[in-house]
Amino acid sequence: MSLYESIKERVTNQLEEAARTAKAAGELNFIELPSYVLEEPRERQHGDLATNLAMVLAKVEKRSPRDLAAILIKHLDTTGTWIESSEIAGAGFINFRLAPLWLTDVIKEVTKAGERYGQVDIGKGQKIQVEFVSANPTGLLHMGNARAALGDSLASLLSMAGYEVSREFYINDTGNQIQNFALSLESRYLQLLGQDCPFPEGGYHGEDLIETVKGLIAKVGDKYLTVEPGLRREFLIRYGLEEKMQDIKKPLRTLALNMMFGLTNNLCMIRAK
Repeated sequence: MSLYESIKERVTNQLEEAARTAKAAGELNFIELPSYVLEEPRERQHGDLATNLAMVLAKVEKRSPRDLAAILIKHLDTTGTWIESSEIAGAGFINFRLAPLWLTDVIKEVTKAGERYGQVDIGKGQKIQVEFVSANPTGLLHMGNARAALGDSLASLLSMAGYEVSREFYINDTGNQIQNFALSLESRYLQLLGQDCPFPEGGYHGEDLIETVKGLIAKVGDKYLTVEPGLRREFLIRYGLEEKMQDIKKPLRTLALNMMFGLTNNLCMIRAK
């Protein structure tokens, strides 16, 4: 339970105790307290918590909600609730403002919980699978691939919410597109070594492939110029995929960490309220 939820629970207990005290004093006549809510107001100017208890009691007591709200506030013991002030608003709502220092206890809560801060058990161990968008290793990442990091962040949040999460992230490193990838690398390799080699139809024209081949030539020179084409392409696939996978993993890792940091900050702010 978060500190905010704990405060709500204390205020709820004290509200109901105030109603019982007022009943014992002959100021209220209810047999059982009706259902009511204690929640965060939509408008910040209405305080940190608000309840409609006086309004629902009015139906039982046959009295003005504002009069009943005044009775509840009179008997309300705010010890240990962090309530700094109480006020009657509108037709009979009771608005509470918390002393700002309650927020310092959130720091203690975060420090104590560490990485577990914000963890809840909404999922109750229910299994859930999150499939990430596939990343095509034949070229650089684009904005659409950011969904992969979003999927990982979503999986982490679901795990923090108590779900048993499995992740699936697909890399499109097989099939015709990889064969075209190999032919594209081979064509660039031969061209950069002065060979007359047409670029394959359906090949990948990205400038990044040219940089990949330049890096390869800097390492091995023309070693694969006279190698049987099948073996040359096999090598180029291994070399190219290894480099492209690193080009995929590094920015996605950075993006995922940044997104998770931002989402965690937002979650901490929500949990602190």
